[in-house]
Amino acid sequence: PGLDFFSKHEQIQLLMGKGEFQQCEELASELISQRPEFAPVWNNLAHIAWMEGDLPRAIEILQKVLSFQPENVHALSTLCNYLFMQGKKEEAFALAGRLIESKTAGYEFWLKKVKALSFIGDDDNVIALFKRAEEEDSSELMDGTFWHWCAVAEYRRGNLPLARAYWKKCLELAPYFSIASENIQELKKPWWDRVCPQ
Repeated sequence: PGLDFFSKHEQIQLLMGKGEFQQCEELASELISQRPEFAPVWNNLAHIAWMEGDLPRAIEILQKVLSFQPENVHALSTLCNYLFMQGKKEEAFALAGRLIESKTAGYEFWLKKVKALSFIGDDDNVIALFKRAEEEDSSELMDGTFWHWCAVAEYRRGNLPLARAYWKKCLELAPYFSIASENIQELKKPWWDRVCPQ
């Protein structure tokens, strides 16, 4: 669609960071009129709706994205989380199945998947995805956040040595990631005295 289109899309993301949602929506409408099925704009609109406290609208927007891009990982993972927030646990877990099976490749998509699954507490599938990433030689490409979510899953499954190892890997890649270092400190305490995982 050209440089002007993508410049405006970047502008939407900058304005979102500043909380200028009205301008975001105006720009988004302009871009959608040019390319009605450009999913990133719709995903941004869903995020804005959530930031404004309109969770039903955010869900509706994401469902629209999935109507024309059924494997859109951003929409699947975010919708999974929003349904869980609404208390629709069964729907969230059903959607998580679609998220897991999505064939979209790339580091960012692995991260989106494990983050959403961790949020809804599907720790077994977080680890299953981690193993798939290892099999595909993708795990070493992941950033610290990916290792954090895997550590959280292993902690909740009762596997403290692996949780500790993954938080240490997280800190190797992202020394500034304070949550990981705090969790490692918490592991030194007896289980009844821990505030973990964060």
